[in-house]
Amino acid sequence: MKSKYMIHTLRLAASSVLIVSILAIGGCGLLKKQTLDEPFLEFEKTACFGNCPIYVMQFYPNGIVKLDGKQFMDKLGLYELQLDKNEVATIEEELESMGFCSMESLYGSNAMDFPSTFLRYECNDEVKIVEAVTDFPEELLEFIQRIDQLRKRQDWVATGANETSN
Repeated sequence: MKSKYMIHTLRLAASSVLIVSILAIGGCGLLKKQTLDEPFLEFEKTACFGNCPIYVMQFYPNGIVKLDGKQFMDKLGLYELQLDKNEVATIEEELESMGFCSMESLYGSNAMDFPSTFLRYECNDEVKIVEAVTDFPEELLEFIQRIDQLRKRQDWVATGANETSN
């Protein structure tokens, strides 16, 4: 009788270990996607020979967007914006539907007189970086323009010592 009880207990323990292992291994991707302290998308605009806005926006799964305005824009310094769940879902859907994960790493050249747009997005547990300078797909251009417009919204909240417009 004791041996049947021990076998049952061992099977139960083994099943529990198996379930926990499956959740830990299989769920890692889901847990990583939902980590609030890491952005799922980073959008960066670089300098040009002129007054091109220079900034970085980071998009988090909970809808927080962090803006670090560097130069040639109204919002210099650190700001935050709250997007709703639908806006976050739309951004991710657009990246998926345009095939971001299979895009080239560089569109155009590394010409110094044009601003670059860097997009960093997680694809299959690796960060895919696309640099868009010139000659990039129309759907990427539209996405970049739409994301760029977010910097002009009025509901950004300053989060640190910030300067005024340049």
